[in-house]
Amino acid sequence: MLDAAAAKNYNELCERHKTDYTQLFGRVKLQLNPHAPMTLQYPAVTDLPTHQRLARYRKGNPDYRLEEIYYQFGRYLLIASSRPGNLPANLQGMWANGVDGPWHVDYHNNINIQMNYWPACSTNLNECVWPLIDFIRTLVKPGEKQPKPISAHADGQPP
Repeated sequence: MLDAAAAKNYNELCERHKTDYTQLFGRVKLQLNPHAPMTLQYPAVTDLPTHQRLARYRKGNPDYRLEEIYYQFGRYLLIASSRPGNLPANLQGMWANGVDGPWHVDYHNNINIQMNYWPACSTNLNECVWPLIDFIRTLVKPGEKQPKPISAHADGQPP
C-alpha cells in the first residue's frame, strides 16, 4: 500500500484524499450567523490569518466563521482517524508530535477514548463510530477473565 501511494504524485494523492473524505465531510453545512455584518467594527475578518483571528476572538470579537471552521475541523479529524475496518481514534492520533506521544498514543478505556466519539453521531458521522464499537467487542472475552474489582472491604467500607 505504501509503495502504491509513493508512486503517485502530490496532486494525485490530494485528489484521491478529497474524493474520499468529501463523501462524509459534505454531509453537514454549518452556518452559525449567516447575516453577521461586515462593518468597520467587523472588517473582512475572514481575510486575516488564523493567528490574528484567534487573537481577536480571545478579546471577545465575534468570528462565527472561525467557530464554523473549528466545528468542521473536529469532524475532519474524526473522518481521518476513524473509519470502518480500521482501529478507532486514539488519544493523539496521527497528529502526535513524534512517534511516541503522550500516554504512548494508546487506548485508555476510561473517558478518554469515548470523548473522541461524543460528537460523531450529532455531526452525521455515524459510521466513524464503528471502529470503536468493534474495538470494544474485542475486549469482552479478555475482560471475562479479569478478576472482579474489589468494591468494598469486608466491613462494607470502600477501599
